[in-house]
Amino acid sequence: MAVVASRAAVTGLEVPAEDVCLVADDAPGFARAVVRLARDEALYARLTAAAHRYVRTAHGWPALMAAYRGRVERAAGAGDAGRSGHDVDRDQRRSERA
Repeated sequence: MAVVASRAAVTGLEVPAEDVCLVADDAPGFARAVVRLARDEALYARLTAAAHRYVRTAHGWPALMAAYRGRVERAAGAGDAGRSGHDVDRDQRRSERA
């Protein structure tokens, strides 16, 4: 689904907001953006597909686990994490198949 959002709402996205949604900061601009999406099927389709790709890539299980693993390794010290005998990669592969 294509989205119209305020600049404040898209702060922190890892991609330019305009790549995945329309941005409007006031009521008239928001209304214009909604009408634009309703009238322009190609724009709606492009933004919908781009938003789905972004969510899958940035917030899917593999990305979340990679970020989590990096934080754990930094907290534990990269050298110590490898000696625990626990195969984090194997666990991630299992969870991706589930």
